[in-house]
Amino acid sequence: MTDRDLLRAACRSGALDSPALRRACEALGHGSRTDVDRGAVLADWLSDEDPDRRAAAWELYRGVFLTAEGQVRKSMATKGALGFDATAGDALRAEADRLAAVEEARRARATAERTTALVTLAAAVIAAYQGEKAGRSVLDYEDLVERARSLLHRPGVAAWVLFKLDGGLDHVLIDEAQDTSPAQWDIVRALAEEFFAGSGAHDARRPGVERTIFAVGDVKQSIYSFQGADPAGFGAARAHFAGRVTGAGRQFRRVPLEQSFRSTDAVLRAVDAVFARPEASDGVAETEVDGVTVPIVHNAVRTGRAGRVEIWPLVEPDDPEPGAPWAPAGGAADGGRTARPAGAPDRRADPGLDRPRAAAGPRPHRPAG
Repeated sequence: MTDRDLLRAACRSGALDSPALRRACEALGHGSRTDVDRGAVLADWLSDEDPDRRAAAWELYRGVFLTAEGQVRKSMATKGALGFDATAGDALRAEADRLAAVEEARRARATAERTTALVTLAAAVIAAYQGEKAGRSVLDYEDLVERARSLLHRPGVAAWVLFKLDGGLDHVLIDEAQDTSPAQWDIVRALAEEFFAGSGAHDARRPGVERTIFAVGDVKQSIYSFQGADPAGFGAARAHFAGRVTGAGRQFRRVPLEQSFRSTDAVLRAVDAVFARPEASDGVAETEVDGVTVPIVHNAVRTGRAGRVEIWPLVEPDDPEPGAPWAPAGGAADGGRTARPAGAPDRRADPGLDRPRAAAGPRPHRPAG
């Protein structure tokens, strides 16, 4: 069904309560100037019962009942109009709800149409990309991950591959673990599955060598979601290996890294205070498997060093002048007007503020020649 079909169906006389709306038109004529104007639009639309012509005037008609954002108007009529006919409000409200439902159906149809077009385009692009890779006999990053994962889980093959690997693996190290994808964690689990399962090929070849798995990461620094990174997978993997290690009678250690070598205590305390608020920590702080949020804590190694955090009042920016959409902010397109904190120097008034200045002190002598 096209958008035109939806509008034609919504504009047929049988789709609305025409008699009640005509009575409401009369009531609107006894209200405010706005009531009178809306009543005139409503009367004109109802007077022509042809669905095509009504559809052509749909936007004007819907404006009687809905806001520009598509919301039902809070007030359908003033007291003067409702005093003339108390039922007018109910009739107008019922029509407003009907129009809101029609608009929702139109949006859903448009979304489905655009999604279909996007999926069709994406499928063609993916097919062409896969064809190019096959023609050149190359693999991309995702192919490498998925094929390794498939190899380690393929029936009839995985057991032999893992047996061959089991004798040569002593340690597994995962760096930047917050950017590890679920497929990559599957590979890690498969590789380390026999680490804590008792004796195997490795113990026969390297007796006395204790095998380990080590992962380090910070979920706050996860930036590779476009490659499938799953920060929550870090905690899930930790819980998985904690159970495997302790179940084998081995030691599992969780070592929080809360010391910061880069900043001072004043700055770190300000950061911790900001992220102590749930609305700030949501999506940043680590969440345990049971849903408990891990507090964000930083301890400064550089104790006793000076540090200061200044909180400047917010300033509303000037209204930008119209210009080319591609023009850089703060340039000629908006008149060079940008917001700055109160009390900050205006470099437009003193261009010299941007010029490098020589440090005070004696001028160095230059060697002759």
